[in-house]
Amino acid sequence: MKTETNKTERMAQWAGALETARGKLTQHELPSPAIIQTALGGMLKRNGGMLKKAPAFRERPLASLLHRLIAWNNSGGNLWGIFSTKQDADMLARFDDSFGAWWKEAPKSRMAEHKALIGDMSGDALHDQLETMSIVLCGGKSRAIDRWQQVLGW
Repeated sequence: MKTETNKTERMAQWAGALETARGKLTQHELPSPAIIQTALGGMLKRNGGMLKKAPAFRERPLASLLHRLIAWNNSGGNLWGIFSTKQDADMLARFDDSFGAWWKEAPKSRMAEHKALIGDMSGDALHDQLETMSIVLCGGKSRAIDRWQQVLGW
């Protein structure tokens, strides 16, 4: 089926770019290959293009975070965008049995599966790794960061 091939090809292309970047990064870390595959698989359409809107966080947490981080890096740098992704990364890292049924038992909820992928990683570490991944996928450039550096005079 051609549509599946396009998604598979795009995932392989981006995963290859991320693995190439992994060897070059010295101060920043990329997520594990399992997290990369899960995040990319959840934010791509069958034809290999990105979804127009980020998937629902409860249904595809890693894909939602990555999609919103890519959108933020390609935007003007709205502070709510970066803080909301940080807040959701913290929520996924803290996810456990104390969360209510809305988070755990909904038919489409993937919170427990994605929590198992990240293991004991903190929300800060998860956010930093996904942010690094999003910048690599944006070609190493971030309009949002460039604009904030101009405003702050860095």
